[in-house]
Amino acid sequence: MFRKNKYLILAFGFWLLAISLSAFSQVSSLAPTLIGSTGGFGTATINSTTATISYSVGEPMVTTVTSPSVTLTQGFQQPTPTALFSVTVTATPSATICMGKSTTLNANSSSLALPLTYTWSPTTGLNNPNISNPIASPSITTTYTVNVKDAILNAGTATITITVNTPSVIISSTVTSAVCPGSSITLSTINSGVTSYTWAPTGQTTSSITVAPTTSTTYSVTVKNSTGCTATARDSITVTPTPTITVSGNTTICRGSSTTLSANSTATIYNWNPGNLTTAIISAQPTSSTNYTVTGTLNGCMGITTVSVTVNPAPTVSISGSVSICLGNHATLASSSGVNYSWSTVPVQTTQSISDNPSTTTTYSVTVANSFGCTATATHTVNVSSITPQITGGNTTICSGNTTTLTASGGTSYTWITSPSQTTASITVAPTTTTSYSVFVTNSIGCSGMATATVNVNSSLLSSISANSTTLCPGTNTSITISASGGTTYSWSTGQTTTSIIVSPLFPFGPHTYSVAISNGSCTADTSITITVLTPPNISISTTPSTPTICSGDAITLTGGGGTFYFWGAAYGSPPSIVVYPTVTSTYTVIGQNVNSNSCYNFASVNVTVNSITAIVGNNITICPGFTAQLSATAGGDTTGLSYNWYNSSDSLIHSSNNPYFSVNPNVTTFYLVSATNGLSCNSANDTVWVFVDANNNCAIHIYNGITPNGDGKNDTWYIDGIQSFPDNVVDIFNRWGEKVWEGAHYDNDKGSDHVIWKGHNQSGQPLPAGTYYYVIDINGKRFASGWVELTR
Repeated sequence: MFRKNKYLILAFGFWLLAISLSAFSQVSSLAPTLIGSTGGFGTATINSTTATISYSVGEPMVTTVTSPSVTLTQGFQQPTPTALFSVTVTATPSATICMGKSTTLNANSSSLALPLTYTWSPTTGLNNPNISNPIASPSITTTYTVNVKDAILNAGTATITITVNTPSVIISSTVTSAVCPGSSITLSTINSGVTSYTWAPTGQTTSSITVAPTTSTTYSVTVKNSTGCTATARDSITVTPTPTITVSGNTTICRGSSTTLSANSTATIYNWNPGNLTTAIISAQPTSSTNYTVTGTLNGCMGITTVSVTVNPAPTVSISGSVSICLGNHATLASSSGVNYSWSTVPVQTTQSISDNPSTTTTYSVTVANSFGCTATATHTVNVSSITPQITGGNTTICSGNTTTLTASGGTSYTWITSPSQTTASITVAPTTTTSYSVFVTNSIGCSGMATATVNVNSSLLSSISANSTTLCPGTNTSITISASGGTTYSWSTGQTTTSIIVSPLFPFGPHTYSVAISNGSCTADTSITITVLTPPNISISTTPSTPTICSGDAITLTGGGGTFYFWGAAYGSPPSIVVYPTVTSTYTVIGQNVNSNSCYNFASVNVTVNSITAIVGNNITICPGFTAQLSATAGGDTTGLSYNWYNSSDSLIHSSNNPYFSVNPNVTTFYLVSATNGLSCNSANDTVWVFVDANNNCAIHIYNGITPNGDGKNDTWYIDGIQSFPDNVVDIFNRWGEKVWEGAHYDNDKGSDHVIWKGHNQSGQPLPAGTYYYVIDINGKRFASGWVELTR
């Protein structure tokens, strides 16, 4: 009976157990309570491997939990419980880490049904995705999810985000290629959120550093942000070695000599100073001791060395002694002092002084060496005089009563053996009988000799010569008739043989002598007459203005000078001054006479230069409203000191410059005029160009991709054609690092100080370096256009 009841109690107990487990499945963290048939109670103990139920009264009941069901040892089977439980995740020491660091993930569960299983996802950066506390080392911020299951297959999940805090850093360098040793380089960091910097190998702690490496060096910077995380960037600077230069060649020379200097180096480019020579080998000829510096360049790096060339003085050589000697005498010469001497005599003489007997004029040279071994040469000419006196001129046969002139030559002084003695080169004699005349002739150096001439006297001859005038003015076609008489034959100095000749001497001014030899068959007499060519007046032309250069259409006054009467030609008559209006360069001539002197005529000419200039503006231009038209003028003629003057349709001057380019942006169709003025203040005629404003000409904003602010008047500012039609605009300019360098609101293309246009400068007005810049144009608060613009200097 007890056993039967025992089984009934056991069955009742299992029923209570099922009810209790069912209750346990609804409350995840409560231990189930068992109520026995005898009024006892039981407790459920959960460990990591089994779930055991111990009953405190009677025989124990044991169940073994095996997935997916609960199997009772007595053979009864109950459904698998589905208890609920909570899961939490923490990170130790923190859920925020630096790049390269790690933290421990801790999964905690309220389930008592052990053992527990863990599944983490994603698995990236985890050392073990199947334990409760894996070590996480993600490279980027990552959210991890853990799924926990207990022994009775209850499950729970939890997530945690591991934030990877990593500062970013980039090194920007002022060089893009190899540098020379000692060159200054600035290394700058491009980063955000950084609080400290540490550079290696310099140890500096600023955001940018300036270095001057002598060898190729890698520089690194480690930055730290506010969370203590660090990042490192590196930049390698290649240093090109400086070429080593040695110089070979003779460094000691004599003054006046040259030496060859050779630069020995691996350099490819050379520059020598002084001399500014660019070859490796140079020829130097300094006049005094000089330091030569050669700079060698290899791959942009320069090496330098200096060599001293010593210039020893050459001796100062001179020769003193005989300058002129008579034939047969000796010449004595002496050199200035030296160490060694070499004369040009045959044979060569080597003493400081020499004696020689030249037969003709001879040039002697001596080469003298000094103690430095330097030499110099001097020359000296010895003139050898071999006087040969003679008597020439005149008739050696004359008629009684006539004279003849004897002329001695061959010297500088003369002494005639006459009574009294005469000392002129020429003498006139009138012997009545045949007579011999002798003269002693002495030259400039005292050499002398004698010559003799005989004058034969024959019977008498009466001769005469006359002229219808003995003066004339040149240039007036005046001729003079000269007549001779008293003989039967005549021989004129002109070569004519008539009794009369006609002569018209013009130049030179002054006397002109005509002679004639008159013969009667036995005697001949020489006679002559002098005709004087008068000096004409010195006629000149002065101009008002004083410089005979005028502009086309201007007048110039021409005034004659030097005479008392003037004739300018049939067109102008004979006033002393005339006013002319030449349109081309012209020559004007005046004939003048001075009746207060000798009444001769002369003439003068002046060249009047006419300066003209033209200006042409070119073809008409059609633009869209708000666009800019580039006007260009071309000048011709004398363009020295040229300037261009631009006028609007109201004939008002709006621009004046020596630049032929002018930009306009009219709102309506307009015409413009241009004239040119040169340095002589000559003006050209106006030329006109129309600028048509056509709103139907496919008009839109046009953006140019380049600007060249070099002051030549072309592209000095960045025009955005048509932007004036959209005044609510903002234009931003950025550099290649994304930094805004200029901003302008209400961009209007006007270059005035109170208008907005980009001129290649930053916001402070300083010039920006050449390069590529990024622009952004907003119109009415919306992005209209963006792109690149090239700044070229």
